[in-house]
Amino acid sequence: METFSQRMTAVTCAVALGFLVACSPGTDGLGPPERDATVLPGEDRDLTERLHLPIYDYRTNEAQLRTITQAAGAHVESCMRGLGYDYTHVPETNEHLETDTAFFGPHGEYRRYGLVSLDSAEEYGFGAPEHLDGAEEGTDPPWRIDHGGQTEQDAMDALFGGREDVHTPSGEPVPVHGCFGWAHARVDPHMEIVTKEQAQEGIAGEQPGIAGTAEWIKAVSFDRALDDAEVIDAMGEWVVCMDGAGYPGEDFWLVGSSESAVAVDDTVAAITAVECKEEVGLIDLMVRVETEVQVELITRHETELLERHAQLEEAVENALTSLEEHP
Repeated sequence: METFSQRMTAVTCAVALGFLVACSPGTDGLGPPERDATVLPGEDRDLTERLHLPIYDYRTNEAQLRTITQAAGAHVESCMRGLGYDYTHVPETNEHLETDTAFFGPHGEYRRYGLVSLDSAEEYGFGAPEHLDGAEEGTDPPWRIDHGGQTEQDAMDALFGGREDVHTPSGEPVPVHGCFGWAHARVDPHMEIVTKEQAQEGIAGEQPGIAGTAEWIKAVSFDRALDDAEVIDAMGEWVVCMDGAGYPGEDFWLVGSSESAVAVDDTVAAITAVECKEEVGLIDLMVRVETEVQVELITRHETELLERHAQLEEAVENALTSLEEHP
């Protein structure tokens, strides 16, 4: 019988279903699998290795999360149509997968410390690929509802749940958390949806495809790194380096933004910003400090991290099966 990892290799290395996931054979032990040696299209493997943080081994990468989202979207459509609504899932295209991987990295690590890639600086300056410009403004939702008036409102309430008096065209009841919750639970059955009231009480859920503890550790290590004395000194040295290169008074995080004297498309300034980070050793320092924090926290929370990691492997397996059945 083929293992989870073998199936991932067979199905996804050929990008047969239009998405990318890891292609390594993995391991059968209790811990996370060994990191994959396969280079994804667009990935700078040397940069990935340099920026790798321990917590990445316990979370889904962007390609795997995309797979889970695509599979859940297909289930949402099935649920909504079962309730009698004229609903169509509009999946995200794969047109920009390679470009996005080259820009963000498998775990978003290429942008974690701002601009760190000379290749990106040369191509985009402080900006981003054209398809990402204004991506947050006017973006259409990944669905289409061909109804109007009250029926459209009912369809939206059936999609996300929260309203008990929805009268569906089929007469079937709306799932407790709407078709959205039902569909994601089909892919990631260990996810936990909490109500607004529960969230206000501090009760944490588990988002589909996400390892909550891993994301918490990832956030904590970043915050602690920013407070680290060595990092603070290095950022000060970066400012001095930029001053000496002809860019006085620039802020580490704001350079090239609307609050900066440097234009977003200034590739020379962008290259200089990366070179100054290299000169003061800031990139490797941030990785080292974050790694030290994460190792401590991972040890403390290892049991729950491993449990959720196994659940996420199951979720990706479920997603692969769903997408084979609903290509």
